[in-house]
Amino acid sequence: MTGSMSVYIATSEKASAREKLLDNDTIIWIVILGVPLIGALCLSTYFVSRAQNEIDTRTNALNEARKSLAHFVSDSTEKRVSSGRSSAERLAASILVLDIRDFSSFVEQASAEEAAALVSEVASHSFAAILEHGGDIDRLVGDGLVAWFEGSERKTNALRASEAILTSVSRANLPRGIGIGLHDGTVIEAVIGTEIRKDATILGSPVNVTARLCAAALPGEIVASSEFFEVAAGHEFNVSARGSLLLKGIANPIETIRLSLMNRRVLV
Repeated sequence: MTGSMSVYIATSEKASAREKLLDNDTIIWIVILGVPLIGALCLSTYFVSRAQNEIDTRTNALNEARKSLAHFVSDSTEKRVSSGRSSAERLAASILVLDIRDFSSFVEQASAEEAAALVSEVASHSFAAILEHGGDIDRLVGDGLVAWFEGSERKTNALRASEAILTSVSRANLPRGIGIGLHDGTVIEAVIGTEIRKDATILGSPVNVTARLCAAALPGEIVASSEFFEVAAGHEFNVSARGSLLLKGIANPIETIRLSLMNRRVLV
């Protein structure tokens, strides 16, 4: 026979009972293994999410605590803690010391709230001016404070900060004025204290000299050492006196200049 044709016949029949049983077993095992796995994944997601929320809560609490504590330490202290530095070092600095004149007599007649409010307001004016001009508040001392400035422009910045403080305090119409001492020298920046409490601060003769200069200042006056003579010449100050001062606890007389704001109102 010439030519041939192939014929294919396809048939189908229902799966046997064994095949059905195999399919059922597969579904059962999928359920047995899949459901617990899905449950475990859900529980893991829940606990991970809960742990993350706890971490976030504690992190936020620590950040808030850090911000609160930052109000009680100087910038230099915070930098030392952050960097892990603990060794003492010498550095050139301009020191600014100020306090409220005749504060003791004010305390005797004022309430505790009024005394605290005066110190706080003076500190507020002082902090703003010092930080604006690149200084660091080293510490609060009763009704006064100690601050310092670094860098090649430290003397100019210290003098500008002093001028800004006197201007701001004068405008505030406070019941007492302030006196400021300025001096420049080499100080020691160090971490002092014990395991119970530590602080980063500046030490040395220049700090003591500045404190004595501050004590000699009249209300609304700056008493600066000779290192500031040239810098002061570029500012509009009244120069009330220039000469040497023999300061308590300081062996040699210190050459000083007394400066005050022009058109100032003296507070006593």
